[in-house]
Amino acid sequence: MNMNDKLKPYKNYFKWDYSARHDQKISKLIRQEGYSGYGIFVAIVELLHEYEGCVDIDTIEYELRISGDLLNRVLNDYGLFSQEDNCYFNKRVTEQLEFRQEKSKKAKESADKRWNK
Repeated sequence: MNMNDKLKPYKNYFKWDYSARHDQKISKLIRQEGYSGYGIFVAIVELLHEYEGCVDIDTIEYELRISGDLLNRVLNDYGLFSQEDNCYFNKRVTEQLEFRQEKSKKAKESADKRWNK
């Protein structure tokens, strides 16, 4: 069984750097907020993938069942997220979503060429 066969059951997954906790911004988050802060960060990244790259504060609070100072610090104090209007996003997540979209588009074009000769 190859790796792709193992991943097929997991419809919704995203690429994650296994050394992400060593990133300077994330390391600062962990030092100051502990792994509770890191867990919130990871959960927000998951939400961003689920919501196609943009999520508002109300959705974050509802989905994670959290509000208050810790959430606000994770969102605003470490440079991990950007905000435009009422939308939080992350540059890396946006890049991953764009890459996945482009890859899907190319695969569709290839399939169309193959089957619509």
